[in-house]
Amino acid sequence: MAKSTKMEEEKYMRRCIELARNGLCNASPNPMVGAVIVCDGRIIGEGYHIRCGKAHAEVNAIHSVKDESLLKRSTIYVSLEPCSHYGKTPPCADLIIEKQIPRIVIGCQDPFSKVAGRGIQKLRDAGREVTV
Repeated sequence: MAKSTKMEEEKYMRRCIELARNGLCNASPNPMVGAVIVCDGRIIGEGYHIRCGKAHAEVNAIHSVKDESLLKRSTIYVSLEPCSHYGKTPPCADLIIEKQIPRIVIGCQDPFSKVAGRGIQKLRDAGREVTV
């Protein structure tokens, strides 16, 4: 897995934000979030939080990947820290760990008190490389 450059990280994070905007009318009161999965310099999956109470951006991006074996050498870019608690959906951090995605680039830490750095820590504790 090649390390991405700062310019590449910014490009993929901009795409996350573009995707997140698709949730403008239906994600509320949850935040709009986008996710992009990259393997060998190409996007293999994308997703966003479509509707409150439904699958989050990371889940939708992971499920959009046609060849899941690529996840083990991919980077997932997500505009907001993956959740680490059970709410209406299971924790996204757990799914990222389960799918063995080795690298996570996060746009910003989630200020929500039930997450607030716990998703980042959970990923790091599982041996994942996390960039915020």
